[in-house]
Amino acid sequence: MAINIEPEILIVDEALSVGDVFFQAKVLSQFEEFKKIGKTILFVSHDLSSISKYCDRVILLNKGKKLGEGSPKEMIDVYKRVLVGQYAIEDEEKGTC
Repeated sequence: MAINIEPEILIVDEALSVGDVFFQAKVLSQFEEFKKIGKTILFVSHDLSSISKYCDRVILLNKGKKLGEGSPKEMIDVYKRVLVGQYAIEDEEKGTC
């Protein structure tokens, strides 16, 4: 991962799912540096431990629809409920849950 420019917002999509442990450590180190200087990171991932560790705020999407926004813990709990079918998602066509 190379950040040779100084963007206001860094968008990272599943960056930690590829590469070895050394690459992942380098990416996470750069995340920390980016956060220290007050920049925004949009981190797209299914890795719940990384989300919990590195995110301050989480937006949960399902099939392109926003299900919620909140703390990592809150949204991880909702995500787990969605995965096991214990979260009612409104059926757009029928207008029901």
